[in-house]
Amino acid sequence: LREPEMNAVVDEAGKAGLIPFGHIDNNIVTIQRAMDLGVRNFEHFFTLAISALKDDDAWAVVNAKYNMPRIRSTDEFAAAMSFFFGYVKDHPESHAKMEALLDRMAKEGASISTTIHILAATASKASFYSSIEYFPIRKRPHLPGCSSEQKSQIAPAFDSMMYYLKMAHDKGVKIRIGTDCRYGGKALLSELKLLHDAGFSIEDILQIACYNGYESMKLTDKYGSVEAGKKADLVIFHENPFENAEHFLSPKSIIKGGQLFQN
Repeated sequence: LREPEMNAVVDEAGKAGLIPFGHIDNNIVTIQRAMDLGVRNFEHFFTLAISALKDDDAWAVVNAKYNMPRIRSTDEFAAAMSFFFGYVKDHPESHAKMEALLDRMAKEGASISTTIHILAATASKASFYSSIEYFPIRKRPHLPGCSSEQKSQIAPAFDSMMYYLKMAHDKGVKIRIGTDCRYGGKALLSELKLLHDAGFSIEDILQIACYNGYESMKLTDKYGSVEAGKKADLVIFHENPFENAEHFLSPKSIIKGGQLFQN
């Protein structure tokens, strides 16, 4: 949205008692400006680097480092989003801008969803491959415009993004799970493992997966934790993830509305 439309949305949401969530990724309105306008919940952590570089021609400066191809697939878009974080981490001025953005988000109680599986899948770091794109049908990243050198740079750039995701969490930015891709259930479990690989504790991962989203939607009176009087919607891992993060992929039992569902 442009600023006038975003202003109108935030105003109408307030009148209707709704909580606006913003997908801010083209610098038409930056995350900083969206917070000025009253937005506190955002989608897709990979959008942060573009807002951190708001005073620069973001695509131009990143392209100068990575010589990004003309984007022809969602996998190449995912690679480009990782490259932004690689650029930020390698440039002290940009790193300082990112820290300042995260500090402000933490201070103002902002939340942001993860959406890290699709970038990890493009970097060959996920437990399985999945994209938001249906065609061409594939089981591995589709990167027709990337050279061998560019492909080798994707994984380190993805690691840079995860470095900043952990920094955001440590600073107090509220992280929510949000996969935004095909096979969302499997992708969610993949994201839990990716968070563990990035140094998140199991306790924090489970809070990110459950409570934080409901807190952002102001629904913790009904959902998000196991307490008397709350909705009996539960996922029970058959093997303990506190003992081994691989157990996030273990068989599960589902309780929905107090009713047990099993295969």
